[in-house]
Amino acid sequence: MTTAEIEPSQKIFAEHLAPLVVEDHVKPYLSEAEEWLLSDAPEVRDYLLGLPAGRLAKAFGPAYIRMKEFPHLYPNGIVLDSMGFKSKTFTTVPLMMETGTDEFSIYAAQDPYFAPYVADRSILTNEKMRKEFEFAKKYGSAMYRLFNADAPASMLVGKYRAPIYTLTIDYGDDPKIVGDAAALLLGSVHGIWIPCVTGRATSTTADFPIHAFDNPGFQDMKRMIQQYIGNFMRTGNLNGNGLPEWQKWMTAKDGFGSLVIHTGGNTAAAGQITAHETYEDVIRALEADDSIDPEAKYIIIHHVLSGRWWSGPIDRHFSHKEN
Repeated sequence: MTTAEIEPSQKIFAEHLAPLVVEDHVKPYLSEAEEWLLSDAPEVRDYLLGLPAGRLAKAFGPAYIRMKEFPHLYPNGIVLDSMGFKSKTFTTVPLMMETGTDEFSIYAAQDPYFAPYVADRSILTNEKMRKEFEFAKKYGSAMYRLFNADAPASMLVGKYRAPIYTLTIDYGDDPKIVGDAAALLLGSVHGIWIPCVTGRATSTTADFPIHAFDNPGFQDMKRMIQQYIGNFMRTGNLNGNGLPEWQKWMTAKDGFGSLVIHTGGNTAAAGQITAHETYEDVIRALEADDSIDPEAKYIIIHHVLSGRWWSGPIDRHFSHKEN
């Protein structure tokens, strides 16, 4: 969904890898190392192929899902179609895309702007920083949700010859169930689908309290999701087993959109929304939101929400306004 251009990417990679070249005494200075890495010298290829994966990974550090720090995906016509979503030819198989309601929570928490307050847990008691975090989480997650499901669905529908389904998992925002810290800092976090499908909390969901995935409501939600996906994998039709009917994604403004599965008690419920939110809707709401002071809002828009996988519409809109 987001692709990168080769030449600008090469410059970013050279900047990240130049310290390794200096560390290995191949070149004495970073500027010379970058210039050497961007050359066509066969020694560069040999050097890069000889770097251990661990050193390569550490060279990029925490990318925080920012394209500008770790560009990826090149539509070169070999692995990815050079036309991207503008292509007229697609593999004809039923498609399901999933997202959580709070996709940006952990990335906001890891961002340098909020990280110190998260580390000492003052984010829970500092009212100003908590409101700012909730602002970043709300709008970053709204953009990320669209990026994961509805935005690509809207680009594909009409050209894609198989049914498209989008799923939104809504779980983890209730402090009575998961505690105040998890409800704020995680919620329906990126990767929430993993315990819903496997029954195991890993990676992004590992910091939930252990009981968060043992309660009857979550277990019922897990059962529903497992059955939908099981049906889908076996037949391409995800309905059956007495589950609420899940209609394919439609392009009409009032047509079927994402199926939302949530729980707040002993059972789970699923319902399909019929309103299609857009990036423009989110940006209008963001501009109108005055819940935090203007200076903090500017910083969050331009430094916390910017440069992400999914932030192109925000970056273009606010850059254009300033110009």
